[in-house]
Amino acid sequence: MFLQSGRAGDCFTVFDLGQFVIHTLEDGTMSEYAIITFRNTGPIKTWAAMRATNVHNARTKPLAHAMPGAPAPKHLIGGRDLVADVKRGLTIAKIDPDKLRKNGVIAYEAILSASPEFFDVGSPAERADRLDRWTAAQVEWGKKKYGMLRIASMVLHTDEKTPHIHLVILPLEVKRDKRRKDAEVRWGLVGRTISGPGQFDRIQDEYAEAMAAFGLVRGVRGSGRKHEPVPVYLQRMAEKEQAVDVERTSLVGLREGVERDRALVDAGTAKVNAAWRQIVAQRAQAEAAEADLARRIADHDERVRRDAAAMAEEKREFEQARQALRDRQATNVAAGKEVARRAALVEADRLSVQRDHEALVEARTKFRAHRDQVEVARVAVIARRDAVKIESDRVEAGKERLLSVFSAAQSFLRQAKAVPESDLTPRAAAAVTAAHSLRQAAMAITPPRHEADVGVLAQFAQLRAAGRGIGA
Repeated sequence: MFLQSGRAGDCFTVFDLGQFVIHTLEDGTMSEYAIITFRNTGPIKTWAAMRATNVHNARTKPLAHAMPGAPAPKHLIGGRDLVADVKRGLTIAKIDPDKLRKNGVIAYEAILSASPEFFDVGSPAERADRLDRWTAAQVEWGKKKYGMLRIASMVLHTDEKTPHIHLVILPLEVKRDKRRKDAEVRWGLVGRTISGPGQFDRIQDEYAEAMAAFGLVRGVRGSGRKHEPVPVYLQRMAEKEQAVDVERTSLVGLREGVERDRALVDAGTAKVNAAWRQIVAQRAQAEAAEADLARRIADHDERVRRDAAAMAEEKREFEQARQALRDRQATNVAAGKEVARRAALVEADRLSVQRDHEALVEARTKFRAHRDQVEVARVAVIARRDAVKIESDRVEAGKERLLSVFSAAQSFLRQAKAVPESDLTPRAAAAVTAAHSLRQAAMAITPPRHEADVGVLAQFAQLRAAGRGIGA
């Protein structure tokens, strides 16, 4: 298995430049390796290359061989903008990102990983726990090895077959200038800080030692093996054998050159030892300066963290206010619809009231006309009542006279019945006839047709009753 980046021209091999070979333990199991490798195209020297690195590391564009549905990159240190993170680190070290030396080293990129079997063993929960502990160990080792100032970014990728971490390092080194009078620490970008002689071997040793707690081991030093396809490996070995034959013929000449070089090396060793002692002293100063800078970086990060927390709180409050505004807008829209509906009802009620008012005005006009008619009728009724009263009084007076006449006629007829008809004188016979005629007239008494007064009608009824009594 091997790990390869998605950028054209930037190929990462899991095994570091031929430093690993397959190794079988005594119990028959295969070794699992701690793997750290720097990309074979060398350091990052341009901002364009830095942006291209960010495209791959932050997955700002889809990766063709990424596993579908896998988690997004996890930024352990830094964010999704690698250029901004690098410039921030340079600015903290008081290096102007816009005034870097042309074609000078800006940063190195390394990949931290392990044998695929290391991540595949156990249940899903065990694999997840192992990945979390391994990830934390990578961050701890990176900080201890390079310091927070030099680490611009650490990104965990789990969307490829083997989990791995991209580590971008700033090759910062304290610059010493004896001509300067001030004691201020000055930093510079020095590529040999990362890629100097023997640095890669030392990094392999240190990294493997740090990962030993996970049962990971270092690859066999100097094995000459690379992780590559078998045909390519066989072709390379054949070419190597031919090269060995050529080198054997020139071995004698080389040996003489080696002797001369050894003398030069012995002379240079003394100088190197003196320089090494000076470097040790400078390193102590650099470590003190780095500790001070780390403290300032920690203070800066704490301020950034507090500012970020405050911004997050402000964002949360803003989101709440915006949601409340949306709610109020929705309420206002609903209220507007309700107001429109009620306005329509009010308008309908207004039209209805207007129609009712017009009908009321019309009814009032009719009522007033009817009232006038009623008043006229009332006056007429009063006049009629007065007339009926007069007529009633007249009838009452006539009734009294007629009743006395009827009573006398009735008494006369009773007396006449007691006398034989032959004994009646002509005047008595005429009186009897007149009494009978009076009875007929009394029976024929009727009130006028237009009369409706109860008292008058009762008086006429009484007269008729009295009339019937005549001659009874």
